[in-house]
Amino acid sequence: MHYSYPFINTPNANKASRVDRRLPKGYTPPMPLPKPLLLTLVILTAIAPASPSKAGPHDQIPLQDLAARYGFPSVNVTATAVRWKSPYSSLSFRVGSRRLLFNNRIFWLNAAVRKTGKHATLSRADAETVIAPLLRGRTLLKGKGFSMVVLDPGHGGPDSGTIGPHQLYEKQIVLDISKRVKRKLNASNVAVRMTREKDSALTLQQRPRLAANWGADAFISIHANSARNKRAGGIETFVMPAAGFPSTSSSKPDSKAYAGNQNDAANTLLAGLIHQGMLAHTKAPDRGVKRARFAVLREARCPAVLVEAGFLSNSKEATLLNTTSYRDHVAEGIAQGILTYLVRAEASQTQ
Repeated sequence: MHYSYPFINTPNANKASRVDRRLPKGYTPPMPLPKPLLLTLVILTAIAPASPSKAGPHDQIPLQDLAARYGFPSVNVTATAVRWKSPYSSLSFRVGSRRLLFNNRIFWLNAAVRKTGKHATLSRADAETVIAPLLRGRTLLKGKGFSMVVLDPGHGGPDSGTIGPHQLYEKQIVLDISKRVKRKLNASNVAVRMTREKDSALTLQQRPRLAANWGADAFISIHANSARNKRAGGIETFVMPAAGFPSTSSSKPDSKAYAGNQNDAANTLLAGLIHQGMLAHTKAPDRGVKRARFAVLREARCPAVLVEAGFLSNSKEATLLNTTSYRDHVAEGIAQGILTYLVRAEASQTQ
């Protein structure tokens, strides 16, 4: 099968890495950027720091100015929306909304786009921790590890998680998916550890602590979803909100910078690749890359993501998740996203 991810376009994207052996047969690296955009990306080196963003909700950047810095040749502005377009990427922002459409995939911003005077503006925190990772990708991973992945199957033991039709337990579904992801990564020579490999109990605090003890370079917590609305469906992927901003489902900000905020930009990149992989392999509805201060994300000391692989409260998705073939599709998407991230992290060390 041919694997191609629509982002991230970065310098030397076609240059072979010594970890190319990890990539599946038929993988095609993204096209390199044209020289004018490469120069723009070099100028933008300071936009996404490795440490937590110190920009607050009132620190805003005009979207037209930001588009110009990234060298977008086409910027369409209306009273309610701003759209950027290049041969490689398209971004659509809406005034008053946190929803960003990037290459036809949904990402939820930390703050809604504002109208400031005559300009639509974006929070600087979103410029640093969302836009820069999506457009600069690999150049942000300098110093990030690429050797050890920790998978965290949610729940376990007396905590069954959500329960679907016919006693379909979340803890069993996500353990099976995690084992499949591990086998796929091992087949590509990636070291993987799991916080649990059987039906055992772990506290929320133990999970990121184990990852830190094992020297994790990426932490992925795997779950299945549930909702009162039985028609709710699709795939969600979560990362930490920036300090000073609310979760996607909330309007209440939290000013504290947690351990998980040390990797805000890398979190977005890892989440985007995994989310894209799952959507490509399952064809499930896209609910977006969202933001929440889940305990396992708050305390993670490496790039960390929590995935919701589907809704057990939705009879159609529960039926799919009850099949080994669909769970394998989910696992394939997760594994491909992780592999792409690791390859880019390693390649960034030589730039």
